[in-house]
Amino acid sequence: MKAIDRYAGQVLCALLRTHDRLSSEQAAPKNLDRILVIKFWGMGGLILSVPVFKTLHRAYPDSQIHLATLASNREICEVLKLADSYQFLDLAGPSSYIPVKITRFLNQVRNIHAQAVIDLEYLTRFSAMVSYISGAPLRVGFHSGHVWRGSLHNRRVAFSPYWHARDNFLNLVRQLDDKTEPVREIEIPVTDTAKTEARKALEDAGVRADETILVVNPNAGTLALERRWPEDYFVALLDRIINAGLGTPVLIGGADEAEYVRGLHHQLADHARCLNLAGRLNLQGLIGLLKRASVLITNDSGPLHLASLTRTPTVSFFGPETPVLFGPTGKNHTVLYKDIDCSPCINIYNAKTVHCLKDRPECLYAISVNEAFQAVEERLAQGRD
Repeated sequence: MKAIDRYAGQVLCALLRTHDRLSSEQAAPKNLDRILVIKFWGMGGLILSVPVFKTLHRAYPDSQIHLATLASNREICEVLKLADSYQFLDLAGPSSYIPVKITRFLNQVRNIHAQAVIDLEYLTRFSAMVSYISGAPLRVGFHSGHVWRGSLHNRRVAFSPYWHARDNFLNLVRQLDDKTEPVREIEIPVTDTAKTEARKALEDAGVRADETILVVNPNAGTLALERRWPEDYFVALLDRIINAGLGTPVLIGGADEAEYVRGLHHQLADHARCLNLAGRLNLQGLIGLLKRASVLITNDSGPLHLASLTRTPTVSFFGPETPVLFGPTGKNHTVLYKDIDCSPCINIYNAKTVHCLKDRPECLYAISVNEAFQAVEERLAQGRD
């Protein structure tokens, strides 16, 4: 997908740019009755966009807010109640069907008749094309001299590497109306369904209601698996947590991550004292589990940002990517990051592709098990504010 966006995307953007120059200029919309937000990739990025939707709903209470995203994000969209309406692009199944699916999706987007588009993708050409094809007279998106997107957005905004991704997203919203007051700090309500599902999963595994829970996420999104703290480090950390009696570790992960987590789980010296729920929880159950947990230990990934919304304390590992942009927001978070010369190597200009200069990602290997264990102890001692 990255290769298609990089090479075919340039040609398609050029064609649309030519069409734009030949077309008559559209007048700026007087009213914003329909606003389309685009965010396709990254569970974490979608969670970080929650303040965008809260801000839009508050600033434009009479407008209909749409979201164009991947079908794989359906559950999180519905649980977080991001938009009023969704247009899902399904890329699953045989590759021969994908052009048909994309064409159908683009027709759905165009039929929204949006007056404004906010493209939250960092610098992907596909999202820029969707922005243009939507027909919206006002199209807001990120712009950089490093990645040509055909100038298909007519209100282009620089992405600041010194601002958190959340604040970069909110800066796009400001382009609609610079008087809009952004909503930054968000806490999602944890439903009774979420609490019940988490409680049942723990009770079925024999976990007592008063037992300390440490949720552990050894995974990272497929866009950059290199963000994972080493597997053997996780094993050593979990062994120390169990031996020290800090609580019951609970491993999590999606269905596609279950095999990796299962392999890690079996390496533990006493794996019976560590619960593996990878592939067994839906999103509601995960939210309930995070709310129940005393701490989340995690790589740079979606659950980290979800924990920020549930006010769950975290200990997180960063290496190829910078916590300046993608660290957890709010209080009670410990970020472990070694500021070595080649880190971060992931950025929005290389489509978040890792180009490690070392034999292994030293930025993560440099974070010791002892350092992580001490951070977990301190986080548990401090508790929730």
